[in-house]
Amino acid sequence: MSAEQAPGPDRQLLPLSSSSEAGRTEAVRRLLAELPDGDRDAAALETVLQSAWRLPPQRYRMAVLTSGVGELRTQLQAYLDGTGSRDVIVGSGPVERPPSVAFLYSGQGGQYPGMGLGLYRREPVFRTVIDRCAAAAEPVLSGGLPAALWPPEGEEGIQCRMPQAKLGTFAVSMALTQLWASWGVRPAAVLGFSSGEYTAACVSGALSLPDAVRLLAAEAALTERVHSGAIAVVDMPEEAAVAALVGVRDKVGVGSVISDSEVTLSGDSATLASLQERFGTGGRRWVYLPVPQGLHSPLQQPVAEELAAAVRSTTFTPPTVPMVSTVTGALVGRSTLSDPGHWQQHLTGTVRFRDAMQVLAEAGCDAFVEVGPGRALAGIGPRALPGRAGAWWESLGRSADGQAPMLRALAGLYVRGEHIARPGRGG
Repeated sequence: MSAEQAPGPDRQLLPLSSSSEAGRTEAVRRLLAELPDGDRDAAALETVLQSAWRLPPQRYRMAVLTSGVGELRTQLQAYLDGTGSRDVIVGSGPVERPPSVAFLYSGQGGQYPGMGLGLYRREPVFRTVIDRCAAAAEPVLSGGLPAALWPPEGEEGIQCRMPQAKLGTFAVSMALTQLWASWGVRPAAVLGFSSGEYTAACVSGALSLPDAVRLLAAEAALTERVHSGAIAVVDMPEEAAVAALVGVRDKVGVGSVISDSEVTLSGDSATLASLQERFGTGGRRWVYLPVPQGLHSPLQQPVAEELAAAVRSTTFTPPTVPMVSTVTGALVGRSTLSDPGHWQQHLTGTVRFRDAMQVLAEAGCDAFVEVGPGRALAGIGPRALPGRAGAWWESLGRSADGQAPMLRALAGLYVRGEHIARPGRGG
């Protein structure tokens, strides 16, 4: 694969830690005094990095994202002066109890031109997985995966097509998962929103990558048959939304439950407009999403049996990573995931994001990483867990280069006590 854009300048993550806050500050002073000359000399920075990564991590930590000795000198001095920097992250976490990390996988909607491009060009681990996904998608994706990820100028609209959106997001999410693993970060549990359920099943070990691609492509082709649908995000508790749909449940359903006071309604666009006229007053938020397929609604019922047939020809194995399903809002195993009815319900029923997030939190997960393009789940996740402590990161956001947000998230995990490997040394 190739693309016109090149990745930006390399950033490096420098770890620093001590057994006390005062010790951490002293370590910064000592490092600042010992920095070599050669502000733009890559070899000089590498010497500093090698020394830092050899030291065992302690409780009070700092991570610095830097690209040269000169920049590092400025960053360390700013820390000592108390002026701070976005690329200097501090925190503390018990070495014996690192954070319990959950990986969250989004469905279509977060894709954008150039997603993962810099990582593809820079990171062999990431590139290998993208290429595997491209090979698996070749028989089922018109135009191939490169166009879905990095469409030519003037053809960006291809990413709005359902197959390209779903499979492009899947490929980037799978590649990011392996890149995180090469940096020492593996999930204690996984969760997928909408078509992210397929990604979560694949990462859990229940579904092979080729089978996940095949099923996801089948679902995408089936959902595309609907053109009269719409989805609206509405500030309304689930119970009120269910009550509001009396008499129209064959046309509109609760597409997802995001939080105690926020749902999406999905289905026939004309019926949704009528519902908005009845219930959308009084300051209630009612925001339409550009998805004419009416995903997770009764409109998809006519194609559900065709999806079930594809599932029946698929082999599932017991998950090796715990998976919380947003179809059931509970932990699931092979028996549930291999049931065609599960995927029919996924196609036509409610995405139980709030319930699934609560299961993750009750299981002890306290660090949440959105593994894919965009930042939707990192944004709505805290709303699903009101009153609960937790830390949230995005892997890419909307960065084409991808390195900076990934390293910033890695730095955030490190200062909370995660055991990490040096980036760029795992693949």
